[in-house]
Amino acid sequence: MLRGTLRGLINKHVGEAAGNAQLGFELAAQEIDGLIAEGAVQPQDFSLRELFEEVVDPDRRLDRSTDPQVIAEAISSSAFPVITNTLLFRATMPEYETNSGLVDDLVTEDNASKTNSEDIAGMTDLEGPELRPEQMAYTETTFGEKNIRIFTADFGRLISLTREAIFDDRTGEMLRRARRIGKKGGQHRTKMVIETIEMAARTAFGEANTRAFTYGGTAITQALFYNATTHTTIDGQLNPNTVPDALGTAGLNSALLLFDDMVDVQGDEILVEPRILLVPGALRMTSWQLLSSPMQFDTANRAQNFFGPGGPGGAGLVPRVSVFLSDSGRYFIGDFKEQLLWLWVWKPATAAAARDSRLAFENQIVSRFRFNYAGGVGHQDYRNIVRGGA
Repeated sequence: MLRGTLRGLINKHVGEAAGNAQLGFELAAQEIDGLIAEGAVQPQDFSLRELFEEVVDPDRRLDRSTDPQVIAEAISSSAFPVITNTLLFRATMPEYETNSGLVDDLVTEDNASKTNSEDIAGMTDLEGPELRPEQMAYTETTFGEKNIRIFTADFGRLISLTREAIFDDRTGEMLRRARRIGKKGGQHRTKMVIETIEMAARTAFGEANTRAFTYGGTAITQALFYNATTHTTIDGQLNPNTVPDALGTAGLNSALLLFDDMVDVQGDEILVEPRILLVPGALRMTSWQLLSSPMQFDTANRAQNFFGPGGPGGAGLVPRVSVFLSDSGRYFIGDFKEQLLWLWVWKPATAAAARDSRLAFENQIVSRFRFNYAGGVGHQDYRNIVRGGA
């Protein structure tokens, strides 16, 4: 923004806030955020040095020889942290959203009411409707006693701003760091979801053994969760959800057939509508051929492809690829959003840290910013996803 414009904007909002400086700073940041959202300006249009001179040091009393503790004190009492935080947020979030886009297809989101972990209602524990004879009362339903536990945690990174970064105007460097953190944040969340799907120990939580499906207080192992024969040790039902077949016409058919025989914990038949075929990078071409070829690509007679365009088998089935899947031969198919629940403690955000005189003294750091999110994901059931491949 042009020199003088930014200071005028801040003074206007402080005046509108009846002299409440902090409120005025926040209102000014909101207006700048709106301008960025509209595309009128970009984060890179702002210079760290000009921003500092406009809102911290309009009288030009500070320079690179000034004690960093003095600079840190001046910054903390100005609009600089609030406005810089807005710029970093706008640089961070597009990268975060791009790199976590796959998650939107795989989880259902809700807000957590607790931190660390939360219990939710167990798997399909409600009974279905029953015949009510004339003049008799309806049968009252009961709730199952076993709950699903979803674990959550706080994840984040800090960006430190030094005295040199301001006076050397390293705006581009700061924004690049913010974008990298956003990119890594999106990948971090995606990997957590993929490891949850695989029922692997999740690196984000530092798990030695997976807690991705904790049912009735017991963390179910991967071997029990993805089982080719029985789930009787979990809920008394068979419900196989694993096939050994490689991805192809026969393999996909075998996987889909398992959904036809799924029953709930009461033994009642249920309807599962598979929506996504999730594959590792090594199977991206195979998945595309399987769902896009009019003829069967993997049979000698080239029969019409049941799963291809116009075929009833592939209707509504979308291929998705993740490089975070750990096994190049395994694939997953199902209604992932029905089975996976993501709980937000708080959504991704950036924040300006309070002044730290020790860091200013020891490391020349005059301001700090944080990107973080708090949440977690877990399975609510095992019936809506089938694993295939060897």
